[in-house]
Amino acid sequence: KLNAEFEKNVKAFGIEAKFTTSPDLQAYDTIILATTTKDYCLTKPAFEKMKPGTCIVSLCTTSAAGEIEPACYGLENVRVFLDYEDSKTFTSEMKEANEKGYLENVSYFADVLKNKIEKSSDKINLIRLTGTPMQNIAVIEMMLEKEKISL
Repeated sequence: KLNAEFEKNVKAFGIEAKFTTSPDLQAYDTIILATTTKDYCLTKPAFEKMKPGTCIVSLCTTSAAGEIEPACYGLENVRVFLDYEDSKTFTSEMKEANEKGYLENVSYFADVLKNKIEKSSDKINLIRLTGTPMQNIAVIEMMLEKEKISL
């Protein structure tokens, strides 16, 4: 029932999606995670199966754990985007990734909006956003004000 409901809801937005518990990650160029998981959804072996240019968006909505194993943030074939610096401290997996030095070379939304990011399709692009969609809007609004960016 959950499968059919998910597929129906996204189809209303004109998006074709298939609910699965064990996807073939090589087949996808966009992966969106929006969970309240206590376990990692993506681990290092999953990243080994993804093709360069894949875009992963993690919208983990709980601070109990994260959707992505911390070591994945430090993989050579992964490019990490965060909304802002404090994102490194909110969840247990981000704290661990930061403490282990995996978040030293990340890009921030301000850099993207200022067009300071080189386009790249040779790596997996991992976008880790803070909190729920409403929190994301508040964070982006705060970041725009802090960086004096007007759209």
